[in-house]
Amino acid sequence: LDTVLGPILRMLAEETGLARVALSRVDWVSEEVVILAGHGLTPAEVRRGRYAFGEGIIGRVVQSGQARVVPSIAAEPHFLDRTGALTEGTDRAFICVPILLDGQVVGALSAYRSPAPPDELGVDLDLLAILAGLTAPAVQQIATPQRVSTHHNSPWRPPHMIGSSRVMMSV
Repeated sequence: LDTVLGPILRMLAEETGLARVALSRVDWVSEEVVILAGHGLTPAEVRRGRYAFGEGIIGRVVQSGQARVVPSIAAEPHFLDRTGALTEGTDRAFICVPILLDGQVVGALSAYRSPAPPDELGVDLDLLAILAGLTAPAVQQIATPQRVSTHHNSPWRPPHMIGSSRVMMSV
């Protein structure tokens, strides 16, 4: 995944001035939002990027399905810096958009930038929203648990074999 999305996130950061661009996915098993890939984040910072639904800015965006622009993280009590990527005393703007597919939130795309006027932050928000829409199918593929094929409809499997009932197949 990082080999596919990494260059896209890097290009986005280099061309727009956005920093620490991170793509997160919903992990339905652990009920968390987990950073999958990021530009400007170390592997350790990516591993620390885990949020419960409703926790921090990213968790709130995933829970609500609504984008969020924070003009100053220094003034935002919900900003957690869970990754530990920022230097103390550094003020940045933070933008986070949900990744939606068929109306369901499957992840989030977020980035930092230098503090900027609202119109510039709005342009960055629009750009992240477009990229979120383009990456949604890939994130959905990763976020959806895949059911292991049981070959229960195989013509070589006897129909009354133990484990063939609908109840057993749902296990």
